Amino acid sequence: MSLQYVGLKDINGPLVALEGVTGVAYDEIARIRLNDGTERIGRVVELAGDKAVLQVFEGTNGISLTNTKTVFSACSTALASPLTDWARCSPKKWAT
Repeated sequence: MSLQYVGLKDINGPLVALEGVTGVAYDEIARIRLNDGTERIGRVVELAGDKAVLQVFEGTNGISLTNTKTVFSACSTALASPLTDWARCSPKKWAT
């Protein structure tokens, strides 16, 4: 199972920031699960130490700083093109 991060440091337009992130690469795809169970896809656009900034493709409306869960896929957007192929980069299972 992939490591799951709970909560966000910041939301700014289409970008979200996480802290305490390890083992993540630039351009890596992430699945973002909202409190209501819906999912969004994002990609890492900046890394600095243990901080990661993700661009959320479907927008950040409804995303919570405290309840949002993020899982990184170990796939880059180059490996997951076109968009219809992104399902193979999803984490195998969400932690409960």
